[in-house]
Amino acid sequence: MKINFLLLSIFLFACSSLQTNREQNVSIMQQLESDYSNEKLTDNEFYTYLTYSVFAQENLPKRYNGTMGKHDATPIIRKVQKAFPTLSPKTQKHIKQWIKPLPPKPTKPGVKP
Repeated sequence: MKINFLLLSIFLFACSSLQTNREQNVSIMQQLESDYSNEKLTDNEFYTYLTYSVFAQENLPKRYNGTMGKHDATPIIRKVQKAFPTLSPKTQKHIKQWIKPLPPKPTKPGVKP
């Protein structure tokens, strides 16, 4: 009986270790995208953390401790810039130190806004 318990314990420990290793291989971007799509993050948190992932990784919560992986920051910056008008004024003010909002689109002559 003790041997069965010991073997079961070893098996469960091994399985939990494998899960931890898999989680360590997940990039920060994958973690953020997953949490956002599962509604664990609000819009304001998601876009703030995206900004941190490029400019201030030390500000990310500890649960996003994966690797950044190879990436180009331009798509992330553009994504945050596009979402900028939808974010709360407090969040906008905070992330402005790293990301400038997109300029307003010029209006075409003769077209009323």
